[in-house]
Amino acid sequence: MISNIALDQSISSIEDPILNKILMFFDRLRFPELPYVTSRPRISRKIMLKCLAIKAHLAIDSLKQRVKLFQDYPYWRWVVGFDHVPHLSTFSRAAKWFREEGFPLLHSYILQHVL
Repeated sequence: MISNIALDQSISSIEDPILNKILMFFDRLRFPELPYVTSRPRISRKIMLKCLAIKAHLAIDSLKQRVKLFQDYPYWRWVVGFDHVPHLSTFSRAAKWFREEGFPLLHSYILQHVL
């Protein structure tokens, strides 16, 4: 429960009101999370979606620049919810999942709950 309070405070500290609303909306989403079979826990799809939103907001073109942003600026890492910055391939796999399955789920959620 304490981590949710810290996350809410971090999101409300963002200066841009549009990005603030988008990230708060992403927190309310329900994406299907698969159980992990390796020893490492998966990174939440909500966190990866927030990374895509920050990428679009800051106009970051490459995956390497995105990883460097999260490595160099702990504020953005904190806003998104990372303990550590994942490898470049994790961002690539997440972008592929969102292109193939995530955005249709997001679209159906918006149609059902928002409109």
